[in-house]
Amino acid sequence: MRRDDVPDLRRVPVLPFMIAAAGGVIVGLYSDMPANRLVAICAVVFLLTAFFIWRKNARTISYAFVMLFLMLFAIWRTTAAANRDVRRQIAMWNESDSAVVVTGRIWLPAADSYGSGSVVLSQASVWSESKRHSIGDLRIRVFADSLSLASLRYGDWIYARGKLEPSISRTSASVGSLVAVLNRREGAKLYSQATDIVVNKSGKFSFRGCVDGVRAWIRRSFRHELSPDAAALSCALLLGDRGEFGSDFSDKLRVTGLSHVFALSGVNVGIVVSVIWLLSGLLFLPRLGRLWLLLVVILFYMELGREAPSLIRASLMAGLFVLGLLLSRQVTVFNTVASAAFLELLWRPLDCLDAGFLLSYFSVLGLVSSYQYFDSLFRSGRSVTKFRFLGSAWSLLAATLSAQVATLPLVGFLFHRIPFIGAFGNLIAVPLFGIMLVWALLLLLLSAVCHVVAVPVAYTLNGLAYFLGAFIDMLADLPMAGITIRPMPFLLLLAVYAGVMLLFTGAFLKRAKWIASAFLFLACIIVWSAALWPRERDCTVSFIYVGNGDAALISTPSGRNALVDTGPTYKSWSAASRILSVLSERQIRELDAIILTHPDMDHIGGTPDLLSSIPVKRIFTNGDSSDSRTFMITAEAAGRKGLQLEILQAGDRIRMDKHVVLTVLSPDSVRLISDATDNQKSLVIRLDCRGSSALLPGDIDSTVEHDLIVWKEFIKTDLLKIAHHGSKTATCNQFIEDTKPDLCVISCGPNIHGHPHPAVFGRLAAHGLRPDVTWTDGTVSYIARNGSWIRFREPAQRLIEQWKLRTARIG
Repeated sequence: MRRDDVPDLRRVPVLPFMIAAAGGVIVGLYSDMPANRLVAICAVVFLLTAFFIWRKNARTISYAFVMLFLMLFAIWRTTAAANRDVRRQIAMWNESDSAVVVTGRIWLPAADSYGSGSVVLSQASVWSESKRHSIGDLRIRVFADSLSLASLRYGDWIYARGKLEPSISRTSASVGSLVAVLNRREGAKLYSQATDIVVNKSGKFSFRGCVDGVRAWIRRSFRHELSPDAAALSCALLLGDRGEFGSDFSDKLRVTGLSHVFALSGVNVGIVVSVIWLLSGLLFLPRLGRLWLLLVVILFYMELGREAPSLIRASLMAGLFVLGLLLSRQVTVFNTVASAAFLELLWRPLDCLDAGFLLSYFSVLGLVSSYQYFDSLFRSGRSVTKFRFLGSAWSLLAATLSAQVATLPLVGFLFHRIPFIGAFGNLIAVPLFGIMLVWALLLLLLSAVCHVVAVPVAYTLNGLAYFLGAFIDMLADLPMAGITIRPMPFLLLLAVYAGVMLLFTGAFLKRAKWIASAFLFLACIIVWSAALWPRERDCTVSFIYVGNGDAALISTPSGRNALVDTGPTYKSWSAASRILSVLSERQIRELDAIILTHPDMDHIGGTPDLLSSIPVKRIFTNGDSSDSRTFMITAEAAGRKGLQLEILQAGDRIRMDKHVVLTVLSPDSVRLISDATDNQKSLVIRLDCRGSSALLPGDIDSTVEHDLIVWKEFIKTDLLKIAHHGSKTATCNQFIEDTKPDLCVISCGPNIHGHPHPAVFGRLAAHGLRPDVTWTDGTVSYIARNGSWIRFREPAQRLIEQWKLRTARIG
């Protein structure tokens, strides 16, 4: 066979192979094929591919087999990354409710573990019933006392005993949390005590340990030299660490569409590479040495950014560009973008689920395809040589517009929000962010040499941070800075992108008919979108899984929201984290009311963290005080926000809107001052919405249930929340007969009290009822339709089922 007959794959566009890899990732997400079978099929197809590549006159079929092999390989990589079998095994350990021992190496120390009081382990094993089970590539997050974890560093080995819980069960109400868990390859969470942890320190040198040291040094330098706000902004710009941002500032970034600046991407890589290129030039390094140095710096910065998908994309593109220069190869933009996506999909297939991955590639494609068009709109027929500032400003605006056109529909689809002010805010914010990043790098270099020399730079950075914060506050306060939209159907998203592509294709080819057709097509989309998006919402009630506690979210058709109880708190963990995840998923940025049925820790524990994270208009209680630390912290947190604890009693009504009314059935004033237990004084609330009713009885027992009979027909309900987490002292047969529910739900989690009790299941079964249980089902949600309630699954729960990440139930 002649050399000329061998196909030169270097001249083949990468885009078809990237599409094959993307298709394989999608198939891998929704299929559950055994890994050994996939490996065998991949081996056979690989041999056939090699045979046809070297066969004469078989180029077309060889390319087809290459794409088939890449698709199968991507399916195998996605299946391996999802690690379904291990996740199901972890769920079985959780159901056994027995303590396990976990061993593993510190992969992410406490300072970088996306939350205080926890570390992340890799190479972990689980010991259950004297048997060792490896969990493969999955990682385990260990929660314990913050002080006991603070000294741990990358490479240290720990042995921890505690209760294991699948990470999937905690993310069942939030797509964002689910994607984050899958991206970080987090399989489970272990709750342990400091006395149950044994540490084996590692003194070996490692590259990852060196990266952790650099991250810690950068944080220390910023905190020592800068004001708290400037240090937080600088850490976010250079490291992508937004942990020190307040919820209010983060929300303003989302409203103004400026969050992308803190998503480590091409701007960060470009500035870091430019600074290193300049410094290496000042040291008179040869060009070849400077290119190799750039390649090393790019890889180091990618590791420094903690696996951010957008940074991986930018680093791969920059690395491929530098590698092309080293190999004296011509570099094309589209091939570079496709190559970066191709490598990332095969290396980290689950990155494609991340919003940062999608927005990053869409923005780059927008820049490549439409920047010249927007730029020519201003420059055509005008001389901009005399007005360089205007020319530079327009170039920046053209780049922003081209990126916005490509990403705005996707932003609306993912986050249900359109930031109108973002395009113009970028004119000032992006250059300012760039200047701050350069000065932050300069500060690190000078502070390493001499603290005195770094002081002027630190003062400058403080001033820039203050101006930037004031500028973002001003943009966020502008009317129509950003609007919230209803969830966008996927077909509508495709239609919008089809119209935009038709519009720009017609503009490039100068086809007036194409442009007119695109405008008409987009106009039809806008008109018919009203039919695709229902004008009026339905009333929903969601029982959020917060462990062994209560938290019920009531949302009205007019968009008002009330939270009945806020779940428990345990040491550094609070149920507020799960509640806030649900609120964020549903674009709820304010609570009209928090109703605390009684002052037990498992019903009020999350209140302080909620009050510090989201605006709350009113707080209602049953009037029963407590000397517990949790209640005092809750009352103090409400006082700091200027909120009074308003008292509800039997007969009170709260009209949330014209369709939704809450009626208090218990306790009355007599019971409140009696020697009844705290549980017996719980608020019992009836929810009425368009002919559908629900009864939320708190933690009452059968004594109070008998007393509620005086309400007669009024206690009949369509949906019943079983009292006291399914305790055997509640939900008597008479109460079930009087309420006559069609559906019922038990809000509970792991506990030592035996909740929910088998006797309660037996009573419910005798009346033909099978309860939904948050412990096994995750967050349970119902929607009011035609005088009854219909169970609906959260988007994350549907994805967990479609991606086959569990067998029958969550948790």
